[in-house]
This record gives sequence, structure tokens and C-alpha cells, in this order.
Amino acid sequence: MALSKLYTTAALVVLCVVALLLLNLYFLGKQKDYDIFFETHESMVRTERRALGEPKFVILVLSKRSNVERRNAIRETWAKEYAENFGWRTRFVIGEDENEGVVHDEEFRDVIKVNVTESYLSLIDKLSLGFKFVLKNEKFQTLVKVDDDVYLNLRPLLSQGSELPEGQILGHAIFGSMASTDPVDKYFSEPHAAQKVEFPSFASGTGYLMTRTTLKAIVEECSVPTTTTQYEDVYFTGYCRRQLGFQLVEDKAFGYQRRLVLPCNIRQFVIVHNMTAGNLRYVHEMLNMKISC
Repeated sequence: MALSKLYTTAALVVLCVVALLLLNLYFLGKQKDYDIFFETHESMVRTERRALGEPKFVILVLSKRSNVERRNAIRETWAKEYAENFGWRTRFVIGEDENEGVVHDEEFRDVIKVNVTESYLSLIDKLSLGFKFVLKNEKFQTLVKVDDDVYLNLRPLLSQGSELPEGQILGHAIFGSMASTDPVDKYFSEPHAAQKVEFPSFASGTGYLMTRTTLKAIVEECSVPTTTTQYEDVYFTGYCRRQLGFQLVEDKAFGYQRRLVLPCNIRQFVIVHNMTAGNLRYVHEMLNMKISC
């Protein structure tokens, strides 16, 4: 009986390995030579940056004060790559927490500390101050906003080769959403749940892009009360976007769905979500494997 179970277990393991190999071969057949493209495009962007004197992107990461390890992992992986290759800066916006003392990564000079208490209900105010800071202090053409549990892989976006028009927000579009009515849900807020109002279409806060001009208009011209919603993505890319007549553009390379972490699969996506510090480093290794897809 024990021997039979052992054979069954071994067969299942072999089956899983074969399935993973087949999946990777499938993605190998679907993708172009990724590394050659990126090396070519990299030199083009470097030349463009020298000519214009202005970086294409600034990346603003919404981070919790205590998530030092995630910030360090981002600094060691995708943020380092974009800084060294393209001169694109990554800034982390964090709030205040009376239960925590000194932020232990201040020496990197990439943290924006704002006078907002760390709370899910204060994310709109926190991010608004982060937006204002980069508008005042950073040179960039386009803003990328992500959360600190995201691996940001901009290569699929660069492969499109076109510029984002003014008045557009690019990301994973969400339609027909309403406030959570489940008290156990971390997104639950009784006042908002009681409204039972359908939100305007918005871009998932895991990651989205907009030009500097579009961001400036949202920050300075949006008059929607911040009490309208507790969700920062719904507020900025939903209510403010709709009020100002801006367009939401869906891109399937964004989104918060779980990804199959195989080199030729994750290379297709801009966003790999729900990452721990260790996950971020692992995905970075996968993306930088010398393999043609």
C-alpha cells in the first residue's frame, strides 16, 4: 500500500514538471526575441534622454512606512535597472505612524515622507501629497504609479513604441465596481458601503500611467470632494478623470491577477502583483535569465 502511494506521488510530481515545461515551451513559441529587442531599445532611449535632457518616466511607489524590506527589494531590482539604464527615478511615498520611530532607509534619499497618518482611509491625501511633490521636484514626461508589492516590468510598454497622449490614463480598467459591503473585507467602510453607488470606471491602483500634464490637471483642477470615496485609485483615475473629461485606456499587460512565474510568461506583463521582498528578487532573476522568447 505504501509503495503504491509512493508511485502515485512520484507520478504526480513528474506530471507537474512536464506540465511546467510544456507551458514554458508554449510561451517560448509565442514571444519574440526579448533580450535583443530590449538592448536595442535601451540604446535608443539613452540617446533620446541625452537629447531631451528630461527623463521619460518618474515612478511613484505608494508604500507603507513599515515596509522597508519591500522598498529595499525594489531598490535592488527594477528601480536600480531603470535608474542605471535610463535615468528614471523611483520615489516612495510614506506616511506617519505613532507606533514606529525612524524610517530605516532614509539614507537612500528616495523616500517622500508626508504628514498623513498611515491608514487605508487616508490613502487619497497621502498620494495627493506624493503627486504634488514629484510635480514640484522631479523632471519627467510621464508618471508611473505603483504599489510597493509590485514588480514593474516596463519592457512590454516600451515595445509598443508610441507615446501616451495627453488626457489619457493607461492601466487595468475596472468597470461597474461598488464599495465593499463585507465588514471583514479590508476595503470595507460603512459610510461608503451604505451609499450603494456604482463607481465610475477607474484604473487599478496596482499600476497606471499618465503624462505630467494630465497629472497636473488632476492634482490642481479636480474639485471632487475627497470624501466621495476612500479608494485612491477610484478617486484619481475614476471621479477626477471623469470630471476633467480624461480617457481611461485599458492595457491587458497591467492588472492585479496572479501571474504564472515563468520567464517567458511574466515578460509579457507590466505588472506582477502581490509580491513579498523575496518574490520581487525572484521575479527579477526570472526576467533577467538569458533566454530568448
